[in-house]
Amino acid sequence: MRIALLIWIAALIGGPAAQAAPQTPAPPPRPTIILSVTLPSGTLAKVGVPSGDRATVGLANGPHLGLIATLVEDGRLELVIVDISTDAQTGSEVVRELDRRFLEIGEPVRFEHEVLSLTITWIETRRVSAPTADTLDPCKICCVYCQGEQVCACHVDTPCGRCCCPATCSCDLGARPAAGGGTALTPIASNCIVAPGRR
Repeated sequence: MRIALLIWIAALIGGPAAQAAPQTPAPPPRPTIILSVTLPSGTLAKVGVPSGDRATVGLANGPHLGLIATLVEDGRLELVIVDISTDAQTGSEVVRELDRRFLEIGEPVRFEHEVLSLTITWIETRRVSAPTADTLDPCKICCVYCQGEQVCACHVDTPCGRCCCPATCSCDLGARPAAGGGTALTPIASNCIVAPGRR
């Protein structure tokens, strides 16, 4: 009797129902926020960033600003502008909030900070399909240098060059040739879609 009881308890503990661990469904892809950013030089950049993530714009060897774009419940876009610097002792990134705006689609806003002045317009929101085996790559962010200015996001399109990370945000680079004298750069060990500018 005791042996039969032990076998019954072991079956309950080790049975298929006990071994099947509940699987948490993957969160749905975040929509891609598309911003039009007029840089200090007058260069117009189209920048894509997943809702809640950050794009970075600034001078190649100077100050940088972060643009954190988040869709909010009332249908507007919350845009938080931060100053990005590096701690001289630790080398770690230091982020300081400078401004917070709520944007309506198609409404440009102007922001001025030291040598950086930007005009930012929310132009559209794109829904992103779930990543497939073809888009599962380590690329999360890529950068384009143009006329001494640097723009980094998961999707960047400037007159100098274009780049996009398809596993992170919506990419529609198409076949348009890049113009100008810039160079599109992507992270190491990444297979981001890149269309560098002509030299």
